[in-house]
Amino acid sequence: MNKLMILIRKSKNREKYFLYASYVLNVIIVSMFYMVATGLSNITNETLSTNDYEQIMAILGSVILVSGLTIVFFQWIISMQFQALFFSRKQFNNNLRLMGIRKKSLFGIYIYELFYMQLLAFPVGIILSEIIFYVLAKTLNLNEKIITPDKIVIAAILHLIVITASVFITFIKLMKHNIIEVIRGNTNCEELQTLGIKQKVRFTLGLASIIITIYIKFTAQSKQMEVMADMGYSIAILLAFDVIMFYVHKVLTIYAKKYRKTYLLFSEQISFGYYKKVKVVCLIAVYSITIFLGLQMMFKTVRNAGLNVADKNINYTYCIQYDNLLSMDEADKNDQVLYGLRFKTKTSSGSNVYVNGINTQFLSNFETININKLLCDDNSFIKNNMFDDKNWNGIIMPDYYISANDIGNSIILNIDGKDVSFNIIAGYNTNNFGKMICYVSSAYLKSQLNIDNMYNIAYIKNPNNLEDMIKTRFGTVQSKEEIAQESYNKAVSGTKLVEIVSIFIIICAMISLINFFAITSGANIINISRLRGAGMSEKNITKIYIYQAIIPIIVANILAIPLAIIFERIGCYLMLPADYFVYGMKYKPVSLLVVFFAFLAVSIVTQVITIKKVLYTSYYIDILRDVSI
Repeated sequence: MNKLMILIRKSKNREKYFLYASYVLNVIIVSMFYMVATGLSNITNETLSTNDYEQIMAILGSVILVSGLTIVFFQWIISMQFQALFFSRKQFNNNLRLMGIRKKSLFGIYIYELFYMQLLAFPVGIILSEIIFYVLAKTLNLNEKIITPDKIVIAAILHLIVITASVFITFIKLMKHNIIEVIRGNTNCEELQTLGIKQKVRFTLGLASIIITIYIKFTAQSKQMEVMADMGYSIAILLAFDVIMFYVHKVLTIYAKKYRKTYLLFSEQISFGYYKKVKVVCLIAVYSITIFLGLQMMFKTVRNAGLNVADKNINYTYCIQYDNLLSMDEADKNDQVLYGLRFKTKTSSGSNVYVNGINTQFLSNFETININKLLCDDNSFIKNNMFDDKNWNGIIMPDYYISANDIGNSIILNIDGKDVSFNIIAGYNTNNFGKMICYVSSAYLKSQLNIDNMYNIAYIKNPNNLEDMIKTRFGTVQSKEEIAQESYNKAVSGTKLVEIVSIFIIICAMISLINFFAITSGANIINISRLRGAGMSEKNITKIYIYQAIIPIIVANILAIPLAIIFERIGCYLMLPADYFVYGMKYKPVSLLVVFFAFLAVSIVTQVITIKKVLYTSYYIDILRDVSI
């Protein structure tokens, strides 16, 4: 038995090399995404150039969710790859059992091989993980530059648990075969896929999910709740996946028969015989395309919102921020210019905040401030001109920073060396993602700081007034376009991690797809040998297997489009309140086409390469000599 273990360990075949690659990739994925999901909570507003920890976590929330789902999904892929390798050795396993080797001993052989492979796969995976994460950390200026040891230990444990469980589950499935039936030769053929009770039950649950979703959307009390209900559609699509796939292939089979598409018909019959393999290929593409497109569209929508909020709601052309306080007695009196106050300070949590002292004229003519009704449905303080009241200590803050529980609470800010107390009245939709701006009564701020008749910021509606003002007093000039660009740039920096994660997922998925095709190529080789032995030409066989490569990717893209749109909508509304997306969601047809053709190319090229030897050489004759086929 020990000699047998050593021989298996030393055996060299293509499938084993690709399984090594899968193990290394799995270690990288688990380590990287576990670090992203749990190790970035100490990011500050300086490291991501965003406004506050709460906003950062809102942005990272979608990434953390995706990271968790990605870890789970790739564990499923690695288990499918191992099962494929296990069943590709079915004849070898049967021969060992016919030789009298016990099931327990056979299980031990595979466990030994599995753990021996980790001696190389795990160190290589960890080294590559550290390199990739270091590059990511440098790119995003993250505090953490390495994957911490505790994350590596947990990644190792999770990796080993998953692959051990895969061996155990696969072994149980394999041992269900009766060895007597193997002797009789009754287990060599794969059964054609049919719709069983499980598939029908899932489909029924999917229909129920659609009905429940429609009901929730009609009765939703808020836009967020309505959008979150879309998750039901995603669940319905996934539950109905087997039925959708079955009828897609059924329709293609009927079409091929009716219009005499011989090679398409051959391809569809192979798909029905190897349905699990086709399903895995399709699911790999569906998940990765959904996440990639969803994240790509999500960060484009958020960036678009960052640009549009400033462009739509800011009514002045320029603002000038002065370094020192200036007297209103020397200011140019003009209805196209408004003077106010702005001080930079920090909250108790250390976040940078700008306190803007404004009046009613500012709200009426210079900037539109949209109050978040979910946080405060009473905006009477605006109607009652409270921003002109020197005794009113209200403050309105960006809605991404506060919650409904904060309304009515007091907050103390150190402004120009003095502690000033404010009462949080409401949250508003920010007009500049680049700065966390809070609005207070200019009259109240002046009374607290004893700076009556002073200003340090000017808002200019008519550009002709700008030249005259900068000639007399020096200050930092910022145009409306520059403010919009500042807001956009902050949205870009805040979503850069999302963009990188989406690209990393799609690359890993393509590598996994290549590995899966390579590991499961054994069945293709046997079938091609039979077809060549029956006299079919290489050209016609190639047509059959190109259909095999193309159809799952096309189906996956069709299913991934609605899933990606739903993912984008939910992700956006998790990150920011609904009012930020009145400008509409942004879609990326170019990204869809790029990822579609990329998957198509990977699928076709890998399929052709894995069957090249048996297709274009006499190797098929050696396969046909095997009495087991």
